[in-house]
Amino acid sequence: MNADYVENIIRNIDEKSYTYKCILVDGTWGIGKSYMVRKALEDKKDKAFYVSLFGLESAQQIYHDILYQLLLHTENGGKLVEWCKDITKIFGNFNEKIKNINTILESHFSERDLLKTIIQKFEGHCIIVVDDLERHKKGVNFEEALGIIENLKQFEQVKIILIAHSGEIRSEDKDIYDKFKEKVIDRIFEVTEHSNSIKWDRTGEQEFIANFLSQHNVKNLRTLQKARCFLMMWNGAAWRLRTRNLSMKYGRYVLR
Repeated sequence: MNADYVENIIRNIDEKSYTYKCILVDGTWGIGKSYMVRKALEDKKDKAFYVSLFGLESAQQIYHDILYQLLLHTENGGKLVEWCKDITKIFGNFNEKIKNINTILESHFSERDLLKTIIQKFEGHCIIVVDDLERHKKGVNFEEALGIIENLKQFEQVKIILIAHSGEIRSEDKDIYDKFKEKVIDRIFEVTEHSNSIKWDRTGEQEFIANFLSQHNVKNLRTLQKARCFLMMWNGAAWRLRTRNLSMKYGRYVLR
C-alpha cells in the first residue's frame, strides 16, 4: 500500500464508524511509517500519545510513559489541567492522601488503574501509538508487552496504532507474535510505497529523490537523505577543485 492511502485511513481512526480498535502499520525500516502516522494525527495532538518500545526497561513502562504524557508532558502542563484545576479530584476514588502528581506516581496504586481512570475523562477517543514493536530490549518481555496492548485495547475510549517492521521481529519473539497477533491486532496495513507528499528539507530534493528512486530499488528514506547529502558534498568539492584548477582525482582529499 502507498503511505498516503494508509495516512487517510488513520485520519479517521477516532470516528464512530471506524470499527478497528487496534491496527498495525507494517513496513520496512525507513519507508516513512512513523512520519506518516504523526502527519495523519497532526490535528489530534490533544488526544494522541506516543510510546516507543525502543529503550524501555520493562513492558510495564508503557503505562508509565502514557501517564507521563497525560499528566505532565504538554504545553499546558498536562492535558488533565484543561479539564480539572484540582488534579486530586480525579484520584479521589483511590486515596484521600494523594495531594500532587509526585505522590500519584509513587503511590501503590497500579499505573494501569490510574490510566484507566484518567482516560475515562476523555470526550471521544484517546489514540495510543506504540512504535518500534520489534526494537525492544532483550530484557523486555514481548508477550507481556502484547498483553498490555491488548489490555489497553479493552478501554472503551482507546484506539491503538502499532508501528513495526514485522520482518525484523526477533526469532525468539516470532512465535509469540504469530500466536497473539490475531487477538491483539484487528487489521494490518503494510506500507510498500513512500508517501507522494513528503516535504524534504532542502530545495531541489524532491527532484533528486524522484530520479534516485527511478534508478535504484531503495525503500529507506534515511538512505535517500544520505545520498542527497553526499551529492551536495561532492558538488561542493567539485566546485572547489575547479576554482583551484585541481584534478578530480584529488576530490577525496577535498571531501575530507
